[in-house]
Amino acid sequence: MKNRDRIFEFSNLSLRHYYKLDGDELCQRMKPIEVESWQLSLGQFEGTVSQIIGDGVQMDLHQYNSLMRYKGVSLRTWQFGLPVKRQLIMFEHKYELEDNYILICPPQVGFMGVEKHFHGTYIFAFSLERLQYLCETLHLPEPEKFLGCANSFPRVVACSPTQMSQLRQSFEQLYQIFWTFNCKCHLQKDTLLINYLKEKLEEEIAENLLLTVATSQNIKLKKVIIKRSCVLKQVEDFMMNNLTAEISCNDICQTVGVSKRTLEYIFKEYYNITPKAYFKRLRLNYLRQCLRENYPQSNISEIAENLGFFHRGHLAADYQKLFGELPSDTVKVPGQN
Repeated sequence: MKNRDRIFEFSNLSLRHYYKLDGDELCQRMKPIEVESWQLSLGQFEGTVSQIIGDGVQMDLHQYNSLMRYKGVSLRTWQFGLPVKRQLIMFEHKYELEDNYILICPPQVGFMGVEKHFHGTYIFAFSLERLQYLCETLHLPEPEKFLGCANSFPRVVACSPTQMSQLRQSFEQLYQIFWTFNCKCHLQKDTLLINYLKEKLEEEIAENLLLTVATSQNIKLKKVIIKRSCVLKQVEDFMMNNLTAEISCNDICQTVGVSKRTLEYIFKEYYNITPKAYFKRLRLNYLRQCLRENYPQSNISEIAENLGFFHRGHLAADYQKLFGELPSDTVKVPGQN
């Protein structure tokens, strides 16, 4: 299988579909979001990003076959995200996004989360000018007050199930038309259909999304969830800062002040793997990044040893299990699979 891109550019609308066999390459197509990702489940990665881009409004559909940890920032736009199906994303380590949840992220604000196997997310982006215009048109307060992202933190809200169902139906209808374009190139000149897509994206869906958020409610988290999420963030930060250090589960437990049993329970709940397996996969992802930058072979060996991979045969087997290819394959064609 190969990477496949389909791009249709019109005077007033853009349709783009990216199919990639590498998570890093796919993240590069998620503009205007800057995203880093880590593949945490075994096997060849496959993912798609499908974008419909209008005037000040953009709608994405992200789909992956792998458990992915990600973090990023939206540089210029307000971002609204909702899962295609129930409980697909663990956002900010706190919220399992259900059918009626929408996450809201202001510009220049970082976010992080986990997306589970074989699921997807709708991402709706507004430029500030377009968002202000729609808020005025719909007689809503200014975006900062209306969307309530105090202290510039992402926010998750619970919306009406009925409104969310209608919103999802309109998303699905829009993407059904998108797939038609993706499969039949001769429809590029169908001006009537292009104008319909643009109007539905920029007016009907954009307005319905904001009206749905306008009637939403804040989510109250249980204290135990907040505590577990704080522990997990501390552990992940500790691991990321010590990728080349010799650390054990006991070291981690002493650093964050929890028992080994509690640590293993939290990782089982969030990632369905042990802390040790998680740390190894972070290291393998880091090694892959280094291989992609086409380091000289001597440096590759040094980096692998610094990451705790002393046996080349075991490293090759672990690497292939996670990414579906050998380290030598990544080096031969850096950035492409």
